[in-house]
Amino acid sequence: MKDNCAYNGGAMYLEDSNATITNCQFIGNLAYYKGGGLCAVRSALRLVNCIFNANSARDGGAICNCSYSPGWPCLPAGVRAFHGQTPDHNAYYSPVLINYSFSASAAGNHGAIASADIAPTFVNWEFSGNVAEQNGGGIYNHDQGTATLINCTFSGNRAAGNGGAIYVDVEGAVAATNCIFWGDAPEEFYLHLLSGVSIVAYSDIQDGWPGITNLSVDPCFADPGYWDANGTPEDASDDLWVDGDYHLKSQGGRWDPISQSWVQDEVTSPCIDAGDPSSPIGFEPFPNAGIVNMGAYGGTAEASKSYFGGPVCETIVAGDINGDCKVDFADFLIMAFHWLEDKNL
Repeated sequence: MKDNCAYNGGAMYLEDSNATITNCQFIGNLAYYKGGGLCAVRSALRLVNCIFNANSARDGGAICNCSYSPGWPCLPAGVRAFHGQTPDHNAYYSPVLINYSFSASAAGNHGAIASADIAPTFVNWEFSGNVAEQNGGGIYNHDQGTATLINCTFSGNRAAGNGGAIYVDVEGAVAATNCIFWGDAPEEFYLHLLSGVSIVAYSDIQDGWPGITNLSVDPCFADPGYWDANGTPEDASDDLWVDGDYHLKSQGGRWDPISQSWVQDEVTSPCIDAGDPSSPIGFEPFPNAGIVNMGAYGGTAEASKSYFGGPVCETIVAGDINGDCKVDFADFLIMAFHWLEDKNL
């Protein structure tokens, strides 16, 4: 869905629905009010493997998912291409959102995603190059809503106010696990004094954040995106976002989407095998240490491979769970920790 325009929901408007949207792209759509790509009202929305790029709206550049009417019906208008997505100001009916990419969003008010009074779950999302003219370049969360983030990556997002990656407003909360927050401005997180409790664990956050086993180290992205000053370094309003590659570098093997092959790097990201040990490793390829990677590709078939300090093991040995070419107590520990685990539950 490309280059569409409406008052609410530039490309799509849903109300009182239970929609599942799979393998779709929302590109260059415009909403004059809410939801540049998609506006869903009182809907249990499920999105799988979708891309939102260069959409724009006053609130909710990519998606607006509200528990209340946005105020006006979805009014058709002409077709207009827009560079950049405005953030969405949403209330979610507990949607499950899996394998997303949000990039190049130019925000009217708050973040690429805004949630209010609902509890969305984001799994394997990538937020990069989004801009908010107020707060929350990536996500703006408030009004008793708790956003759950699992294996997400935030990088290159901007907010003119606070919270380059995430802004948690009054009574809002965020729970993040296995995530990476790196290179967002002016800071990664901002919590309002009256916000709820936000828990971040097993994540890599630039400048640090309290929580269980959180890191603050360069995640070693393959090729992070960046802002091109467009010839006017003194004026950030006309900067252009250049997309990057947020796979993690690895001496054991990293998936290269351009060559569609595995390549080996000279360094290995500290975010590999650094996620929550209780999280399922999903479809991570062999060899892996039996612990999920941080970031948007953790738990997927494109997760970077583990490196054990020597040549990559080319032989699959029966009982060698972590792929270090040895069957030892480390393999037993991995098996015991995931005993009777069902990834479909």
